[in-house]
Order: sequence, then C-alpha cells, then structure tokens
Amino acid sequence: MVTKRSLYPLLALLILVTACSVLPGDEPGSIVMAPFSLPELSTEGMVPAACSQVAGGVFACERLSPGEGLLVLTFSADALSPQELEEALLQSLELDVLPELVGTQRGRALNWQLLQVDHALQAQGLPPTPDGGPYRVDVALAHAGGLSYVVGMITLPADRQAHAAFYEALFRQVLYNLTPRSS
Repeated sequence: MVTKRSLYPLLALLILVTACSVLPGDEPGSIVMAPFSLPELSTEGMVPAACSQVAGGVFACERLSPGEGLLVLTFSADALSPQELEEALLQSLELDVLPELVGTQRGRALNWQLLQVDHALQAQGLPPTPDGGPYRVDVALAHAGGLSYVVGMITLPADRQAHAAFYEALFRQVLYNLTPRSS
C-alpha cells in the first residue's frame, strides 16, 4: 500500500507556501546557487542561495523575479517502486492520470522524467491565486538504488513569464546536481 509519507515534503510544501518569509530577489538569469544536504533523505545538491528551508525537504524562494514571485522546491526520496510512486502522485495531486512527460533530463547521478501540470491545489489547503489561475506544478521523477526521488517546483500564475527562466536556470540545475549521499 502506498503511504502518503512518501510525498510528505510535497504536501508540506503546498501547505507552507503562503507562510514563507520575504527574501531578496535576483534576476532569473542570475540565480546564485548554494549547496544543501538533506541527511534524512540521503541526498545533497544545489538550490538558489535566496531560498530558505522551511520544512524537511522544502525550500521556499520568494521574489526571485522583480514581481511578487514565489517559487517553492520540494525533495523526497523513498523506497517506492515506480508504480507506487505514480499512485502516490495521483493521490496527492488528485488526478486520474499523470500528465504526459514533457521531457527527460540526465543529471550527475540520476535520470529524470519531467512532468508539468497546472492545478488549483485547493485540496492541499492553498487559497485560490490572486488572479484565479492555477499554480504551475513541475515534477521530476527518478529511480535509483531502490529509491524513488521526487523534486517539485511550484510557481504562481503571475510568474508565468518568469517560469521559463526559472525552469531552465533553476529547476534543471537543481535536478542536474541532486545526488544520493554516500553512506
């Protein structure tokens, strides 16, 4: 049976999005990355230096763009089969089917499948967005060494113009650098 614990960071991220503090901003093309380590997930990698960890495996990044932007990154690693991971994602996002793959990415240590969906996320406790549009949810999935890895990025509808820059300069860089920690 799939446990919701496997996607706890994603769910925590969705609940904590509105409680994040204001951070200084950077232009999307000049995002400074800094190393992080998540011993509880046996992973390490790079996240924007302007992001702070707000929960286990959850980083909030406000005002990385000139507007009122918010971007959240979440990390999860659990001993789930690919099928169990898909079932857990369907449950957590309340979808009938997973969105189609939008691409793949080879990282230093992991090979990622990339998904993207626009979603209201109201079941996760998030309020409607100011303009009434859905949140953009980018999800990357990888499997290695008996673990399934999930990295999620959520952006507000108001950040659609900056989303492409965030996706290339930030999300893909996070995926490239995420590696399992050696024991």
